[in-house]
Amino acid sequence: MRASPSGVIFLQMAAKRFILCGVLVISTVCAGGVFASPGEEQVTAFLKSHNMFSLLEVQLEDRIAHARDKAERLRLAEDLAGVYLEQLKQYERTNPYREIIVLRAQSLIKRMSSIPMYDLRLELLIDGYLGVEPDVELARLELLDNEKRARAIGKLEELNHQLKALSSKIDPAVVRLERIKKRAVSTAGDEENSLPALLRYRSLSHYYHAWVGYSLAVLEDELVPTDVFVSFGWLLGAEGERPELATLNESMLEYDHVARSAIGVAMSYAQSDDGLLARSWVELVYKSQDAMPDARVAAEDRMLQILAMDSDWLKVDEWLNMLLEARGETVQLNVADARFLALRSLEAMQKTTRAKGGAVMAKQVARRAVEQLVALNEIGHVLDLYNRFDSLPMLANSFITSYARALGELHDAEQAGNSGMYASVAALFAQALEAPDASRFPIERDDCSLKLAYVEIRSGRESEAIKICEGLVENSVNELAVEEARWMRIAAIDSININAGKTSSEKLELAVREYITAYPASPKSAKLILRHAMQGTVDPRVAIETLSAIGDDDPLAIPARRTLVSLHYKKLRANGFGDSERIALVLGMVR
Repeated sequence: MRASPSGVIFLQMAAKRFILCGVLVISTVCAGGVFASPGEEQVTAFLKSHNMFSLLEVQLEDRIAHARDKAERLRLAEDLAGVYLEQLKQYERTNPYREIIVLRAQSLIKRMSSIPMYDLRLELLIDGYLGVEPDVELARLELLDNEKRARAIGKLEELNHQLKALSSKIDPAVVRLERIKKRAVSTAGDEENSLPALLRYRSLSHYYHAWVGYSLAVLEDELVPTDVFVSFGWLLGAEGERPELATLNESMLEYDHVARSAIGVAMSYAQSDDGLLARSWVELVYKSQDAMPDARVAAEDRMLQILAMDSDWLKVDEWLNMLLEARGETVQLNVADARFLALRSLEAMQKTTRAKGGAVMAKQVARRAVEQLVALNEIGHVLDLYNRFDSLPMLANSFITSYARALGELHDAEQAGNSGMYASVAALFAQALEAPDASRFPIERDDCSLKLAYVEIRSGRESEAIKICEGLVENSVNELAVEEARWMRIAAIDSININAGKTSSEKLELAVREYITAYPASPKSAKLILRHAMQGTVDPRVAIETLSAIGDDDPLAIPARRTLVSLHYKKLRANGFGDSERIALVLGMVR
């Protein structure tokens, strides 16, 4: 059937018809085989123009399967590659559907390995690298475990192999077209294989091959291999060779990928313990009048890392001062740079040789880096650093310093199982709460109060713990802290009762009722009800409803059933055993 003048498209297929997304697609079958008709091309154009990619994918796959010859099959595969590429660019990396598109695109490349599809291949390889890149940063910050490190190395090695193989195909293709262009011979071919397109693919393949190689060196803690420098060289005017500052056309730094390549060379030299060349390359970018502002800022931050990797603490301190003056902000560093700087300087303080600046400057840099983390409210990083290095060079009366020290001492007391250590730990937590800057850290301050209450209980000062918990209940805006304070108050009162030889008290009953009323659905409420239900502390109706809701797979199921039987029996006895339904219920529970 042919397309009508009204533009409604119908295609015939001898044995099959299908309707998808409201568009009727029918292929024409001729006696000598299956041939592409003008109608099919119109359907493809229609679906593409309306961004109906799912249906377009189905139609192209069907046409590929029934293509009459290799040339048509290859052309259709190129069209399908374009569909996948369009979708990959359309969806964010966080979109789960994007992963489905990635898998389908990879399947197409495997099935049609002879087709260049450079654009799609590069998109998939770049996608793979961007997925691993965060792990490389975590490794630099000593936050990547060995299992994830090994997995990241495996992915990067595969990407390295594929990018190198792709470059080996693109490079000679570029050379061939350039020779043809010099002879002024016109060339025919699709847009993807034109010289401008191939030059772009060559730049991309070498650019990401270089970054993948550098990332591998970081993860494996090795020197950067020569081929990484050579790959960066393709973007820096040194085709097939290691780039040299003397031959670089600095005006090319206006292009972001060129400026980033220069930064990549700098970081590769730094990783290879050549701080002098690393500084020269990164200096070229941040001093450039041609480079984009973002690239210059990135170069300034990288210079800080390079100086730290070179253990030049005097220069690091000077550079921090320069950033303070230039940026005029309280926080001059991002979280990653502040942690990296703190790690390197704290490690240097533990070594006998501290390079330029000595112990004094290394300590000053460490203090400034940690203070940056505090200013960024990255208390987790500060505590992690304290645990790694046992101490931090901060102001003696700061909240974070005292809080971190108290946490460390608490950990030691728990590990030693020495109850005599808790009194000194309590003093450290109290000291932290009295710090003049404690109000800057409301969440950590509440946690500090809870831990102080805990160690007061462990050291036999339950009354002090109760005061702390009641203060949190009255003053904290953190609901989680308030709930924990109510629970800990019960523990403190219970401990006092036990020491006095009592099983309960009016104060305990009140605290239990307050907790259950405030958090009726909490698992802790169920535990309290289970313990106090038979003592009259809890409303019997509330107790029965809560314990009845406990599932059979809950660890509390058996004691809950026993308590329920006792509660029902108590109710029956109070009513003179006149409730036949309750009697039947109790009998059913005890059988």
